[in-house]
Amino acid sequence: MRISILTVLVFISFRLLAQDFPSVLADKECIILDLSGSVERENSDLIYKWDLGDGTEAYGITVEHCYDSIGEFQASLAIIDPISSMNFDDEYVETVKVLPAVVLEITQSKGEFGQDLEAKLTGSSISDATFYWSWDNSYESGKKLSGIEKNKEVRVLARFTFQGEETFLSKEIITGS
Repeated sequence: MRISILTVLVFISFRLLAQDFPSVLADKECIILDLSGSVERENSDLIYKWDLGDGTEAYGITVEHCYDSIGEFQASLAIIDPISSMNFDDEYVETVKVLPAVVLEITQSKGEFGQDLEAKLTGSSISDATFYWSWDNSYESGKKLSGIEKNKEVRVLARFTFQGEETFLSKEIITGS
């Protein structure tokens, strides 16, 4: 059995949102694992079993898979000869990293009249964001919030356009911690 080069194509297809507005927005990371250019004709009857590292298995010379969460995954190939039942585990291993596309961050500093908070979005393809703050029974909008007492639960909601769609992220902190 001889397999030469494995071609791995990685592309980003569309975003994945969690319920109740997460503080991190991930792009669904999709991969194509393609052996078609490197498998010799006499090896085409072998079974190509992929463990995609997230609990998913796929079979074939070419497979497509989309990861639903942020993290690092090991996609590995096992080749099985159906005639002799020989199993060649980990013939190829590919590391797939799924990173956040947008992160909502809150920085806090000690101000003249209490805690000063500032919200920002990091990532690419972000239009201007509007930030909405809530704490106790108070509400305010804007990028910054000033003069909040220590140990107050404060939540910020960011509203922005991401990949042409209105999107929301939210984060909650305790001031002074």
